[in-house]
Amino acid sequence: MEKKEKTILDHFQGRLYEKEQIKRWNLPKSLQEDLGIKKFNYYFLTTSIEKEKHGHENHIHFCLFPTENDPVFLLEVETPKILPELLHKCLQIIKKKVNNILTSTGFCKTNELCYFGIFFSLLDSTEDQLNELNHLIGKIEPVRDVNIYKYTSSSKIAIKI
Repeated sequence: MEKKEKTILDHFQGRLYEKEQIKRWNLPKSLQEDLGIKKFNYYFLTTSIEKEKHGHENHIHFCLFPTENDPVFLLEVETPKILPELLHKCLQIIKKKVNNILTSTGFCKTNELCYFGIFFSLLDSTEDQLNELNHLIGKIEPVRDVNIYKYTSSSKIAIKI
């Protein structure tokens, strides 16, 4: 059986939470203010699956991004190399189409197999918009493959579009 290459979803977990769920975490007031708990309705959490070991304790780093939108999307790009020009072109296309870019990440599996991902939200997401975005990014050289995943506050996993 052929071993499937690991992609962004295999390395980074993401989940979209509603404001009320975040409030139940009982974060310190100053942190709630920094997160804009009164302003934003949703919060997107990302974390690395691989635990870093420091001393004898395992720990992970996570990021929490405020957003007005449900759902949040991940645009995953497979390419032989992550070139600054390639990332810049992708970001330019995405900025024209989306409401909010939350964060990006990437890694290389080998000298010729890399992945980067851009997490974003749309005001009004339609299948046509997402297909167009997929098509535009897929035409950029040297992109090999493009996938879009959707995170919603009602789902615990990302769903491939």
